[in-house]
This record gives sequence, C-alpha cells and structure tokens, in this order.
Amino acid sequence: MAEMVDVLELNIPSVSVGAFVKETVEYCEAVIRTGALMNTVDPRFLWGPAGVGKSAALQQIRQELALKTGKTVILRDIRVMLRALTDFMGVPFPDRERHITEWLPPEEFLFDDSEDVINILFLDELSSAPRQVQAAAYQIVYDRAIGTVTFPSNLLIMGAGNRLNDKGVSYEMPLPLANRFKHYNITADIVSWQEWAKKTGVHPLVTGYLADHPEKLLRNTRDLKKGELAYPSPRTWEFVSRDMHLLYSGSGAFPDSLHNNICSSIGLPEGLEFEAWCRTNGDIPVLADILAGRCRILPKKQDVAWAAIRTILAYLDKVNARLLAQETGKIISDNVVSAQNDLSLDDVLENICRYINRLPVDFASSFYREALEKNEIRLPLMRCASFTTWIRLNRRAFEKAGGGF
Repeated sequence: MAEMVDVLELNIPSVSVGAFVKETVEYCEAVIRTGALMNTVDPRFLWGPAGVGKSAALQQIRQELALKTGKTVILRDIRVMLRALTDFMGVPFPDRERHITEWLPPEEFLFDDSEDVINILFLDELSSAPRQVQAAAYQIVYDRAIGTVTFPSNLLIMGAGNRLNDKGVSYEMPLPLANRFKHYNITADIVSWQEWAKKTGVHPLVTGYLADHPEKLLRNTRDLKKGELAYPSPRTWEFVSRDMHLLYSGSGAFPDSLHNNICSSIGLPEGLEFEAWCRTNGDIPVLADILAGRCRILPKKQDVAWAAIRTILAYLDKVNARLLAQETGKIISDNVVSAQNDLSLDDVLENICRYINRLPVDFASSFYREALEKNEIRLPLMRCASFTTWIRLNRRAFEKAGGGF
C-alpha cells in the first residue's frame, strides 16, 4: 500500500494558480527570445486537491501564451486514469508483405509541427492511474515519444494529479517518473483567484463573499468527514457563480431551486452561510437592467461594486470584439450579451454611463479608463452626453487615475 505523505512534508515549492501560470508563461517567453525550442522547457507537474484549479491553470497558460507570443496554442488534455496501457501504443496491424506487425498510433499523439504553433500535452490525473499505466508515461515525458511516434520540437509537456492524502484515487508516483518532472504544490490563493474571477465575470456576490471570508475559498479535503460530498473549492464556487447568474434576480429571497443548487455544490452549512451573507449585503445590480437603463441598485460593498464594473467591462469586451470582427469580415462564435429592448449601441452606452456616474469618482475613473482602451467602443463612448458631462466635472481625478485621450 502506498505510503501516506502529508503535504507539509513535500519538498517542493507551494505556489498559487496565478503564480504558476505567470512563471510558466514567462519561462516560455524567455525560451522563445533565446531562439530555443519549446522542447527545452522541462515537463512540469501540478500537485493539489480536487477543485483547486490545476486544469484551469492549463487553460490560462494556453490563453496567455497565445496572447504573449502571437502563436496558435493547442492544448491536448488526456485523462490518464481513464486509459489502458494499450491506449498509448495504438492498434497493431499486420504488414503481410514484410511479415511484420506495425502499430497504428492514436490520433491524439499526432501534433501540428508548424513554426507558428505551440502544442501542450497535458497528462491530467496521472497520479490516479495504476502504476503500469504511469509507466507508459516514462517514454512520453523523457523521450518525448510514444511507440513509433516522435513528438515535434514545439511541444510542452505538463502533468497534474492529486496528492496521496487528498482522499482521491491516488497512487505513489514511481521515482523514475517523478524524476522526469519539475514539481509544484498548487495552493488556493484568494488574491490570484479574485484577479481571475474579476476577469472571467464570476458573480459579484461570490467575489464579495470570498473577499470577506477568504478561508472559505477551499476547504481542506483532509478535514472532510465520511459522507461529506460537497465542499467549497475554486471549482465549486464557479458552479455557484453560474447558478447565481442564471437563477438570482438580484433582489429578494433565494428561490428553492437556487438554494438547492448552491448547497449541492459547496455543502449545506457553507451554502446557508453564503445565503445569509447575501441577504445582509443587500441587492446587487443586474447587467441587463444597467444596459436597459432601469437599474436603481447601487452596491453597498466595494468588492461588489468592483465586480459589477468588471461585468460591464466584460460585456464591452465582447461588443468590441464583435464590432472589430464586422470590420475585418471575420465571424466570431462566442455569444455577446444583446442590447436590451432593441436599443442601439449609443443608447446602451448612454445607460451604462448614467449608471457609472452614480458610483464614487475613483470607481468611475477606473471604469472609463479601461473602457476607452477598447478601440471600437472609444468614439461611441466619447459621444455619450453623460460621459462628456462626467469628464467635464471630474477631468482632474480621471487623469490622476491614469486616464487620458
């Protein structure tokens, strides 16, 4: 039986998801600047409990690398624990002319070797795979090959898994395989999580609650009692955020369906605490109401106000992308929040400005500074009567906050 190892005894660095993403992207940028190839980046392994954000870190790395390098970044996610040993080798087939058996490799191990592409092979849940399956990763990680397939030089290799004491299905990693990776213990850090949450539009009541109760971001899985299935984690708080966006009107009591969705994600005690906090902190603005000019709610807490601003800016990002796509003749597939009641863009921007102008000057300054950086939004925004009125009264504060024209 595998030896249980306490996380405090691991001789590896503990880093947040944000820190790991930043460090990995900067390392890859340095490799590119020196003219070296991606296969010189040593494989990295992320250890941590379920829901801490290991898989999300790889998605962030993919996005950041694409943004920073201008290359197409392709992430190939393989759940190793679901694979059999033969899945890595492919399918044997006979060559009757030469009287030998050859192997037809799996398509997922065939990568684009173009210069303008970076491939990432993510061996997720590797520590949950049986030892004989883990052994198949030896060649992948060290030789950068599998069977008869040799991987291209533009490939990064990453792995992730749960620690032995995370109460998941985990096996002790063989030392020859462990020695092929750089190892990181991924921790739940409220600061980096809040930064990510604001960029991705996590519901403002979720970010506000966790700002007041940072210890609730992740419950230590070692503290879970038998029978406790739902618990708070970055992953399950994202579930709660989606439920809030879909089912909460922004005022009044939580409907039963929302209550059940929240408690089924983070557990009954934590869900009740979250709901009580939401009742105490009052109503929040709803984006649709702001766009339609009918929102009368102002956030009572700074964190909720900032989250509301990030939600509006995220909406403007999508509008900006759609307008730019129309000019270039491109088609973008992501859904854009539509203007309410068939209002024009000018009308929607005017409604947004009227709402923003009711916030404290430093909040409004930050919003306008970022909004004006969106090229397709800039001129329509500057035409808004409410914006010109605000800038006439608050130009000095706006410039002090780094804004300008």
